[in-house]
Amino acid sequence: MGPPEVLNQVEKVSVEVKRIEERQSAMGIVEKFDCIAKILNVQVSETKYLKANLLTFASNLEEIRRVARPGPRVALILNFIDGSPILAGKDTSGDGVLKMIGATNVFSDIDGWKPATRESLLARNPDYLVITDRGLKAQGGMAGLEKNPALRLTSAIKESNVYALDGMALLGFGPRTLETAILLSKKLK
Repeated sequence: MGPPEVLNQVEKVSVEVKRIEERQSAMGIVEKFDCIAKILNVQVSETKYLKANLLTFASNLEEIRRVARPGPRVALILNFIDGSPILAGKDTSGDGVLKMIGATNVFSDIDGWKPATRESLLARNPDYLVITDRGLKAQGGMAGLEKNPALRLTSAIKESNVYALDGMALLGFGPRTLETAILLSKKLK
């Protein structure tokens, strides 16, 4: 949640704000679930079933990550600015979800979400592109991606290895992220 300035303003008007540490991993999601349940005073007996499901997903993801070595080479696109794809670098939720499934983020050497040039995409030449539904729609669907000068010559586009997913489910690092990560891992085989 943010930006920090807004949270500080909210706190100044006597609204209680709880900050929960974000660990971008399957177990980090389970820990966040536990933390929120505790903040809301939800009894363990009431969260038992949901937590068991989350732990099953987390266990499945750990197995997927373990056997995925070396993982598929992926570029994850959040959206576009002036036709340039905004890609997940290290320490982003996009990088975190790729790590959860054992995929190789071809942009893991950059910090944060950054626009990519045609040259950087061609040099890294991802085998797969993962994009948010919103990003795909903003680019004009698959036809728009295929015409995009930064993307059209990548192996991912040439082989039609492009997968669009709901951005919040993929990158929100809530319970839906676990299921979405498992779904993505199946698509990247």
